[in-house]
Amino acid sequence: MRNAIALSLAILFAASAGEQIADAQPGNNAATKRGKILQRIRAMRAWQLTNVLDLTEATAARLFPVLNRFDSQLIPMRKRGERLRKQLKQALNRKAPAATYNKLVTEIQNQHAAMHKWQLARFAAIRRVLSPRQAAIALVSLPEIESKIRHKIREAMEAKQRGVKDPFR
Repeated sequence: MRNAIALSLAILFAASAGEQIADAQPGNNAATKRGKILQRIRAMRAWQLTNVLDLTEATAARLFPVLNRFDSQLIPMRKRGERLRKQLKQALNRKAPAATYNKLVTEIQNQHAAMHKWQLARFAAIRRVLSPRQAAIALVSLPEIESKIRHKIREAMEAKQRGVKDPFR
């Protein structure tokens, strides 16, 4: 019964989040694909968290919107970090002046600080929703769950490069 609840909650929360993302840019096929992928990722995370935290429907109904809100903040931060690292690599390849390195290194350090601040704020919000025991389990389990999901994403990207049409299936 708990697995059925977990699956239905995961689908419900992921579907609503995915629709919001897909609706953000109507007619944009890439945005629609990203929305569907994000929907699947959120469903995987929701299912695993529901099981590992033994969530009730009420707690799940409060937790997943919090996670989704923080996800939406993370995406632009990660894109900025990727852009900064790419700029630093390009600067290194062209042997840029020291001022360029200093500027980019400072920006990357600020990016890392922003990510750390985001992580603290996210866990504080998660902790307000969960019991102390569930919060402790989430502190240990959530990074592991997200790491496994990132691994699956890498596998899917590699499968796609090999010509597999839908690597998530």
